[in-house]
Amino acid sequence: MNCPNCGKENENGSLFCNQCGNKFLLEEKEEILEKEDVIEKNSNKSPKKIVSKKAATVVIISLIIISALGIIGGITYKNGAILKFKSQIKNNNKSEAIKVFSNKIKGHSDKENKAKIILQEEATKNKELFKAEKISYEDAQKKVDIIKSIDNLSDKINISVIDITNIHNSREAFKKAEELVKQGDIVSGIKEYNKVLKDDKNYSKAQEEIKKNTEQYRKEVLKKSQECEENQKYDEAIQVLAEAIEIIPENSELIARSEDYKKIKEEKLITELQSNQELSIIDCMVIPDYFEVNDEARVIVKNNTDKVVKKFTIGILMYDENGYPIKSGVLAGGNHLFNGKSDSANIQAGQTFGYDRAWNIYTDYGTVKQIIACVKTVEYYDGSKWSNDYYTYWEKEHLKNPLK
Repeated sequence: MNCPNCGKENENGSLFCNQCGNKFLLEEKEEILEKEDVIEKNSNKSPKKIVSKKAATVVIISLIIISALGIIGGITYKNGAILKFKSQIKNNNKSEAIKVFSNKIKGHSDKENKAKIILQEEATKNKELFKAEKISYEDAQKKVDIIKSIDNLSDKINISVIDITNIHNSREAFKKAEELVKQGDIVSGIKEYNKVLKDDKNYSKAQEEIKKNTEQYRKEVLKKSQECEENQKYDEAIQVLAEAIEIIPENSELIARSEDYKKIKEEKLITELQSNQELSIIDCMVIPDYFEVNDEARVIVKNNTDKVVKKFTIGILMYDENGYPIKSGVLAGGNHLFNGKSDSANIQAGQTFGYDRAWNIYTDYGTVKQIIACVKTVEYYDGSKWSNDYYTYWEKEHLKNPLK
């Protein structure tokens, strides 16, 4: 090809003229080649249609652009409903979002999957915005309402909804706690502070307030429980301590005092039950049977009511000479606890019973050295019955334990 600057002939494809050093631009090279091509074709008198390389390039590029536009147009057409749906969700347009979903998306599995992904992403974004306090709880709930109106089953969406509710409740608890403490209700205030979540920005402050108010509360509880003890109001003292232990669960002092009061209360109850026996134990003794072969248990009882005892049941425990528990014989059941029954007692009001009766416990005579007993149930001739509430305590204290 010839240089357009100096006219020197150069090889086709040269970048610079080998005569003057002129740089051949792409356009210049194409024009030179086109001219030479035309000259060559004219000189050969070819009947074929002459097309320049530049024109061919334009045609190819145009075809590529047309194809690309066709593909983009197809994608746009295919995803148009999804894009519109996403826009309506983003702008909180509930009715339009439902309309698009119902008319353009529902029933098409691929579109439904894309729509669900959009809803999950919006749910997560909604939660994060609320957590960062960039939107109000009301706005967050509005978005939740829109999302759940379309997809109320997705686990990810439900988790986001629950998180929003939990964070809201945590913030409300913190506000309430501050008000309660200001009003002097430390107990309720601490309870509310304990509801503040770790994800809540108020968590650290809530923990500080709990620590500060807990010590004051602990002192007040101990003082109150002491006052209850002095007035023998053990139920009230136990209740006060139970509430405190719920708030301060690992405080050993509160736990120990509570256990002390429970023990005192139980002992008091046992004493009351023992003193209110309708059929009480007067005496217990071990005697030989008629042939002086086996041990028998004789228990003397007294009817403390104005009714006539028809029958009763009784529990008997047996001990050796060292006070250790032993079992009855095989014929008597072979257990540590012997259950005696008297089906025709006929004990008149205020009278005693048992001096001429005994239960054979079928141990070799002399094996059992001592027995203790407690009435379990009583039935009267008028049809009424009595169950001894003290019996459970008695059995718990003595069964399988050495005699005290």
